[in-house]
Amino acid sequence: MIRPAHKSLRTRSQIIGKKEIRLLVVGSSGVGKTTLCNCFFEDHQNQGEETREKYIQIDNEFIKISISDIVGKQSFYACDNPYDGYDAILVMYDITELKSFTDLKTMWLPDIFLYCNIDTQIIIIGNKKDQEIDRIITRKEAEQFAKDRLCQFYEISTEDDSCQLLFDCISRDFLQCDIKIRMLIVGDQSVGKTTFIKKFTLQDPTGHDFMSAITTRFEMEKIKYEIIMIDWGFYNKLLQTNPAISRTIEAILIVYDITNEESFQNIHRKYYPLINNKFSDVTGVIIGYKTDLEAQRKITMDDALTLTDWLGYKYVEMSSKDTEDHSSIIKALAHSIRINRLKIEQSYE
Repeated sequence: MIRPAHKSLRTRSQIIGKKEIRLLVVGSSGVGKTTLCNCFFEDHQNQGEETREKYIQIDNEFIKISISDIVGKQSFYACDNPYDGYDAILVMYDITELKSFTDLKTMWLPDIFLYCNIDTQIIIIGNKKDQEIDRIITRKEAEQFAKDRLCQFYEISTEDDSCQLLFDCISRDFLQCDIKIRMLIVGDQSVGKTTFIKKFTLQDPTGHDFMSAITTRFEMEKIKYEIIMIDWGFYNKLLQTNPAISRTIEAILIVYDITNEESFQNIHRKYYPLINNKFSDVTGVIIGYKTDLEAQRKITMDDALTLTDWLGYKYVEMSSKDTEDHSSIIKALAHSIRINRLKIEQSYE
């Protein structure tokens, strides 16, 4: 039986600045896993090694890439959790073979979602794009499938340079992020969630349907963070395609409007029962928004503190006009999550 990966930092996050990427390639037989590895290592004779390594240069950085191609090997099934400890898992299918894509959806991804480390990047790869005349899985279908599951997506051919470009993209993405954190943002309509995201990410989500994640990056104490903000509506959509998505959420932000009593009451009436059922061990923050409308306040500070103490969450109030407060909240959360991860990691040693 596979043992679930604990909420740990992966190789690159345990030692910040360590330039090594650990990749696992999986997929059904015949989709081109070994051929992909051989193309990258420029070794078309080597079929036996389970893990191979290569140094590449990206701009002025040298990175060691370690790739495990062990599907079908006895050791893959013998270990407690074959998906644990990788920076990214490449899940391959053949664009000309429906069964390989069906296997990806029904066999590979469900196990990976359930057992990989919580910040492992999952990359869906459609192989054999040079065989367009025999294509069965459209790019649009596969691309949307990946997007709906917060996976990256590429199409490649082992007959051109797209394999090398794939690993170049993975490496560049790796250099831009040491720690990836998913945060869930919850609250009634018109409480200020859109404004909060806009102020923190410096992006304008006006008109955004929140049916996709919003990502931003920043550097703090020489550590590069990637924050993925997921709205409650999109989270519920993700649950339909990835029931294990809850285990990857590490922070919850509940936003209410201090001038709207219903938005405050809905925290414990509507949201908390659902959140507590799935996220009892995550870091939570309740945000009283629109303090610039103090004259219209309906919720006292004492009432808010009483509720947050009962829930065990932190509490802050802020105005939509103050950009710095938005940034400081997320950065404090990110730092706290990193420390919690380290503690968990040490408890398993």
